[in-house]
Amino acid sequence: MATSPLSGNETAQTPGAVRLPAVLAWLREVKELIALVLFFAGGVTWLAGYFATKAQVEELRCLLLTNVGMVDSQMHSKIIGDELARMGRQLEDIGDKEKLGPLSDFDKEERKRLSLDSDIAKAQYVDAEKTFAQNADKLRTNFCQKGR
Repeated sequence: MATSPLSGNETAQTPGAVRLPAVLAWLREVKELIALVLFFAGGVTWLAGYFATKAQVEELRCLLLTNVGMVDSQMHSKIIGDELARMGRQLEDIGDKEKLGPLSDFDKEERKRLSLDSDIAKAQYVDAEKTFAQNADKLRTNFCQKGR
């Protein structure tokens, strides 16, 4: 067992002073223990820095979900916008037919259906754009950071 450099036969010039050779001798005796403690402390420090903490994982998850929601709403509004354009062209075609003569019952029903569908699609388009704007604001204002 290692003895403390403070105990033992001290023959220093001043009473109570620890001689350097005694300290070095004690350190030589416990150097493996010191190396082992430093090795594991370094390993724990490296692990703590290397692996993400739970808060970092939650923040990344929030960022990813917000970004996916933003892209999803952007794609949804693009699809609905294309659908609105298609319905608009069909309504124009029915309007052109009407200029040439009376519309058939099928064309009248189609115009009514297209008109209703386009109203629904317009509301969906507005919702998709609003969702996109909300998600973009979340990303812009660092919504996902801890403490918000």
